[in-house]
Amino acid sequence: MTSIDEQRSSASSLADALRCLTQAMVATEVSPVVMAGVEASVRELTTILRSETRAAGLASAMDDFKASNRAHNPVRGYAHPSSIQMVVEPRQGRSPATTLRFELGIEHEGHVGIAHGGITAMLFDEVFGIAATRQAWPSVTRDLTIEYRRPVLTCVPLVLHADVSRSVDRTAHVEGSLFNATEPEVTLVRGRATFIQLNAHQASRVLPGHRRSH
Repeated sequence: MTSIDEQRSSASSLADALRCLTQAMVATEVSPVVMAGVEASVRELTTILRSETRAAGLASAMDDFKASNRAHNPVRGYAHPSSIQMVVEPRQGRSPATTLRFELGIEHEGHVGIAHGGITAMLFDEVFGIAATRQAWPSVTRDLTIEYRRPVLTCVPLVLHADVSRSVDRTAHVEGSLFNATEPEVTLVRGRATFIQLNAHQASRVLPGHRRSH
């Protein structure tokens, strides 16, 4: 295992621990005294992590631009404590398609027992982007429309499908739906989006590894 592999593995384990801490935080009913003790410990550990940091605007050494996945992507980055644990399944067909399988916890609630709509929209944007970049890399979101049909419950297995419905020049049109894994016939949320493929100059400005990897 190389040093960067070790760093990625350690960051993934730390992010998982912090994710568990967040889940415990939003569910805990411990006393104020206990909370104060935990807070002191967390702030002490935060000081340690801040002893060596990268500046804003710089990529992490753990980023893999060739794989189109940043380590600290807030949706699915393995080194981000707020990312959502998911399985990404590329699907074969006439056009690029992608499936996400995941579960949202109480830390993602808006109303009690119901996932926040912003979290749902973020997931659509992510899976649409994955599908679009299979068609043309690198691509970015131009517009995103979400239609909420039914509440998305937390703590149940969910599936999100995305398909590139049409592609013209540097533009990809993506559509998708979200449903409960046990009720695939009932659509909870529908979405559609347009993605634009970046040209070489644009890509070099927003993707530090573009010239090196592509």
